[in-house]
Amino acid sequence: MPARREGAFANRDVTPSALVKELESAIRARLDPAGDTDQPPLSEGMEPLLQKVREVRLQLFPEEGEVAPPPPKREVVRKALAKTLDETEDVLEALLLQVPGAHPFSRGEEG
Repeated sequence: MPARREGAFANRDVTPSALVKELESAIRARLDPAGDTDQPPLSEGMEPLLQKVREVRLQLFPEEGEVAPPPPKREVVRKALAKTLDETEDVLEALLLQVPGAHPFSRGEEG
């Protein structure tokens, strides 16, 4: 059964699959806001990394009927996920520099 949260998450399921889909949607919304048809969407540059995130999600949180890896392997998979998310952040920041008004720090975010 999916986890339920209070506050901002009260009206929706918070599952690993749903969170990955939300991440993908948020990236596409930030990278492809104008829908410029002369250029391929910038979000295409994120697709290889998003595919890695999807694959790791399936390893850590397998579909019904599939078996999760044993704890030592899960730790290796978690480390791979952390590395992939770091790469994803770097690529996203680089791509956001190409979107007018969407610089990663334009919303007061500092890192």
